[in-house]
Formats: sequence, structure tokens, C-alpha cells
Amino acid sequence: MVARRVRPWTAAATRGAVRPTRSAIPSAARPSRRDPQPKKGTRPTPKGRRDLSASNLPRVVVEILDEEHEASGVRRIGFEDSLQLMFKRGGFSVLVKRVAK
Repeated sequence: MVARRVRPWTAAATRGAVRPTRSAIPSAARPSRRDPQPKKGTRPTPKGRRDLSASNLPRVVVEILDEEHEASGVRRIGFEDSLQLMFKRGGFSVLVKRVAK
């Protein structure tokens, strides 16, 4: 007969064993529920989008104009800029999309 290997988390392994209750475990041995307080003056690492306007990467500007408005002679108010990180062969750069208002 081949001996069966019993894993410690299965019911067969815990048969007859008594689990200690939470009150039976000393409080010093129990892990605390609170997270340790962070040190004063330390900042968490930033998570989220980075400000591409502050970067030193080369910029590629693309202006998007509405041909119908240009043909009718409507006055332009300005441009709305949108920055996007892009990769060209040779490195990263910032794509600046300028849409006429």
C-alpha cells in the first residue's frame, strides 16, 4: 500500500486537531490591524499621469484645422492643446495636438 501525503490545509490533516480560538492567542503574537504610521516628511511615490509640459523631451506639433470653418471665414479663437507621449525610432517624444477652437 502506498502512503498518502496529506496537505496541512485539508480536512484529513486537521481531523482530531483542535484549533486555538482568537482569545487563546496572546495579544503580542497577534498581528495588529493598523498599518504602521508613515514617517513625517516622507511623500508617497506619485501615481498617475505625469505632466508632459514640464518634460525636456522633443515636441512634435500637429495642428488640426476645420476646413469648413476656414473656408467660411470664421475667426479663430485659439487652440486647444493636448499632450501625448509617443515613441519614434530613436526615442520618446511628446506629440502636441493643437485643435482650432
